[in-house]
Amino acid sequence: MNREEKVELVKECIESRDSLFNSFGELEKLVGTFSESSPLWNSMCSMDNALQKSVSLNIGDVEMLNGMTWLNWFIYDNDCGKKGYTASVNAGKERSIKTIEDLLDLIDEDNRFNAINE
Repeated sequence: MNREEKVELVKECIESRDSLFNSFGELEKLVGTFSESSPLWNSMCSMDNALQKSVSLNIGDVEMLNGMTWLNWFIYDNDCGKKGYTASVNAGKERSIKTIEDLLDLIDEDNRFNAINE
């Protein structure tokens, strides 16, 4: 998969996540508020998690020790780059991660580091 295809795949993953969470609002109009422990919430989040894992594998992202991937961090913690959080590989140079391109650079660096240290 080339770089452009990876960017498009991450964009589609983010759009899917946005659509899913917009659906929560629509569902609440029909059934009322539901909690994060409800079966409906859990099944929708399971679909999102499965999609993210699949996309992560396809873009070369690997699980970190805490079970997260860089994609998961980018989408949820860094709000798809809107927060502009910084990140580094193995306590290296911190850099701001604001775009999908920044994310892919970080993943590539992580993969190079892991390949050298295996």
